[in-house]
Amino acid sequence: MAAVLAEVLRCDNPGTRFAVVQQLRIVGEPATQQLIRLLSDDQPRVRAAAAYCLGRARKTTASVPSLVDRLADTHPAVRREAARALGRIAHGPALVVPALAKMLRDPDDLIRLTAADALDAFGAEAEPAFDELVAVSHDSSRDVRKNRLLELTKDSKFHVRRAAVSTLTALGEVLDNQDAELKLIVSALAGIAHDEEQDKDIRKISRDGLNRVQSTTSEEAERSTP
Repeated sequence: MAAVLAEVLRCDNPGTRFAVVQQLRIVGEPATQQLIRLLSDDQPRVRAAAAYCLGRARKTTASVPSLVDRLADTHPAVRREAARALGRIAHGPALVVPALAKMLRDPDDLIRLTAADALDAFGAEAEPAFDELVAVSHDSSRDVRKNRLLELTKDSKFHVRRAAVSTLTALGEVLDNQDAELKLIVSALAGIAHDEEQDKDIRKISRDGLNRVQSTTSEEAERSTP
């Protein structure tokens, strides 16, 4: 079946090629080379679909170099699916981690978030990207920033968890009382402070941070009171 579908890939109609990608996903491992080939298709949706299917295969590591190349694609959907696929496959950290770290500076909010999630799949092997991951904590997108910081509070390394809690505290101290993100930060710090799975030092740092944020909030409220 894979060979037949590969022949159909020669069709000039991008819609037909897109449908073939979906069938190749069902075929599985034998279709890997055809899907890798489709990563270079002239239609963005076909390239993105190919990356998606390769990520679903997971055990197929032969696609990793080609997926890394797609991280530089001109179309955001392709970059996003390539990053997601690399996280699912989680193979070849020496090649993939630096490439994903660069994606944390992508202009697209969702791609930055996807790259951060993909790096999480590499665990300790993602340590070379730590500086970039911390930089995401100051991201202009509140969703990227919040999700990444919450992930970092569960990191296996104490200094990473401490840095995440400290950054949450610092953000909470500068946000306006009316800012919706402030409530999220207060909730996050309170949750960490009462999380029995966290070690006692992190819980204490979180309680102290929560007190600082709440104190700043109270002072601002008093100043704004006529």
